[in-house]
Parts: sequence; C-alpha cells; structure tokens
Amino acid sequence: MPERMSETYPVLIVSKLLMRVIKAHARWRWRA
Repeated sequence: MPERMSETYPVLIVSKLLMRVIKAHARWRWRA
C-alpha cells in the first residue's frame, strides 16, 4: 500500500501544478 501511495502522491502534485500553470498561461494569453 505505501508503495502505491508514493507513486500516486507525486502524480497528484504534478497534475495540480500543471493545472495551475495552464490556468496562469490562459489568463496571460487572454490579457495579451
């Protein structure tokens, strides 16, 4: 079980970061 968690946790962090970057990029694009 811990192995599964260590595999899933980083993926969740990366996906959250990606969503943040995409949202920020979209905002910046709309402004420009």
